Formats: sequence, structure tokens, C-alpha cells
Amino acid sequence: MKIIDVSVIVLTHNHEKYLKKALESILMQETTYKYEIVVLNNGSDDGTGEIIDEFSGKYPGVFNVITQMKKKSPTECSLEAMVQCKGRYLASCEGDDFWVDKNKLQKQIDFLEKHKEYVGCTHPIFLVGEGNDIISRKRLSWVSGRKVFRINNYDGLHLPGHISSFVRRNLFLNKGFDGTLIPKANEFIGDRTSFLLWLEKGDIYQLRTKMSAYRVRKLDGSLTKVLYKANLKHSRMEFNMLNQINDYTKRKGLKVKLKRRFLSIYADSVYDCIKYRDKADKCLPRDVRCQIGSGLCNISLPFFLLRKVFRKIVYFT
Repeated sequence: MKIIDVSVIVLTHNHEKYLKKALESILMQETTYKYEIVVLNNGSDDGTGEIIDEFSGKYPGVFNVITQMKKKSPTECSLEAMVQCKGRYLASCEGDDFWVDKNKLQKQIDFLEKHKEYVGCTHPIFLVGEGNDIISRKRLSWVSGRKVFRINNYDGLHLPGHISSFVRRNLFLNKGFDGTLIPKANEFIGDRTSFLLWLEKGDIYQLRTKMSAYRVRKLDGSLTKVLYKANLKHSRMEFNMLNQINDYTKRKGLKVKLKRRFLSIYADSVYDCIKYRDKADKCLPRDVRCQIGSGLCNISLPFFLLRKVFRKIVYFT
């Protein structure tokens, strides 16, 4: 039986314009570790499938292709792909992102082989546009700069890194490991719950070299725009997801810091009621108050509203 050191997960849906670069960036890796590329094609109706066939035919034995004829939720796909991975380690590269360092896998796995105390490691990333141009004036507001990220640093929003930078031990090889929180918490957003599950098992270290690129897509619309900027239900979605995370952490006895995130959602919900009136979710402010208490919500509201008005926050999810 072939021994696989690392499984590289590529989730893709209608990434005809970008997938070739993503796959080439994985195949350019110079590493002593044996890897497989697990590609999940989530109901694409463009040329994505043809690109996958071309690469899997050209590199026999490297690709494990999973094809969903009917599109599923991204988090369902993420869990399905991870369950099928055979490697001791997992790495990720979305179909419209790419890696920029040919030694990325070697560096990260070498680190984890030497430092058994960490469950995974990340690194900073480049933000690039449609034409692979580097966007220097923007950053991912939800990515922490902590060198070591622990479970008690988890606040429901800020994470140890972008998923394309995350190489981690394959916890699915451990008997009894349960990843069902990922699709249960939210059908679109899976990085927050994925990182939580790994942080439950150990700390995550951030290397200092940029080794991957996250693509900021504007021309054809992005998931960020769908979930946040053009969606009045985004605060309710965030609240529901945070409740799932809160229930999980309480059940597991994990010491995390979710209160500030609840307060931020409360301010967002009040802001939406003021701005959008009848179109807004008028029940949400009450629901958040019931969750964490009216007194704390009322005291913190001015701060979070001012923060929302005067600071431009951009989420890339």
C-alpha cells in the first residue's frame, strides 16, 4: 500500500479561469514527502471538470477526484474531502487560490515533524486580484498575527491564518474524531469551525514567510459579497453559527472568548434595523440580548456602533 504523507485538498466550483494555476502550484512542490491531491468538483457547469480530467490523466496515481454532479454546500464538501484523505497531514488550496513557494509543504511538514507539540502551522499570505496582481493595501481583518494561537485565543472570528496556509495533522485518522460541526454550524463558512476543532487538540504556530495567495474576486461576485454586503440576513447567519460554536465549546468544556463576538453581532443587528427598517431582522437584537444579557448589550452598543461606522471592516471568508 502506498504511504502518503500529506493530502492536499482542492475544493472547486466553476473555477475554470483559475484552477490550472492552483493545481500547477501544488505540483511544483519540491518535497521529500509523498502527497496526493484530493480534488472535489462541486457541481461545476463550466470547464472545471475538463481541467481536472487533463491533470489527473497526466499525473496518474497523484489525484483522487471526487465529483458532485449536484452542487452541495461548501462545508459538506470540505468534510467529505477530509474524510477521504489518506495522508498523515492535510493541506488546502481552494480552486481559485494558489501557492507561491515551491518548498511550502517541505517547510511546514518539517516544522511539524520537529515540533510534535503543535497540531498545525500557518503562514502569512498574499492577496491577489483577478490578474494575479498583488493587492498591497488590503489585509484579511480576521487573520491574527499571533505567533502561537491557542484555544483560549479563539473568539469566533479571528483565526490563526487563512485556510490555504494551514498544514495540520490529519485528525480524521484518529478513532472517534468527529468533524460534523463543520457543516452543522454553517453551510458556507467552514474555516472557523475547522480551526476550532484543531485548536481543541493543540496549538497552531504561524511561520513568518508568505507562501500562498488568496484571490480577491470582484468581476464575477464573491462569496463575501453574497454572504455579507448584499445579504440582510448576514447577522442572523452569524448569530446562528456562533450559537452552534458556543454550544459545542460549552459541551466540550473549552475556554474560548465568544462574548465580544456576540456583542458585535448585536451592534450589527441594531445598525441594520436603523438603516433598513422593515427589511431588517427586527427579532435579532432581542435574541442576542436573551443570549448574553440586556445590560451588557446596552453598555457596549455605543462602542460597537461607532466602531462599525468609523472603521471600514472588510471580511474575506
